[in-house]
Amino acid sequence: METWLFSWATDDVQSYGVKLALVGLAFAVLVGWPVTAMSFSPEKELMKCSMGALCGGILASTMAALRLYLGWAYVGNRLFSATVECKLSSILATLMLYLTSCSFLEYVQGSC
Repeated sequence: METWLFSWATDDVQSYGVKLALVGLAFAVLVGWPVTAMSFSPEKELMKCSMGALCGGILASTMAALRLYLGWAYVGNRLFSATVECKLSSILATLMLYLTSCSFLEYVQGSC
């Protein structure tokens, strides 16, 4: 089952960038602006408030992109490993499954 966040990786680059920008904008408006408005007076120091909110939005976008990268890196590492470890939750044993002579790439290409 795909989650809404990890399905972004299948989109084109423009759609991916727009979604990350929307995450940053939403975070800047909903979280960053109220926090900086409590720290600085928006009437007197509008630039400081805007920059503080913008930095919060950039941080949120960076964290979302990092989460996507780490999640897909984990999936990639599991797909290309020779062994796959499956931990059974009800049993204290660990089952190791070894791929046969057919590697994952051979299986995908249909040559196995």
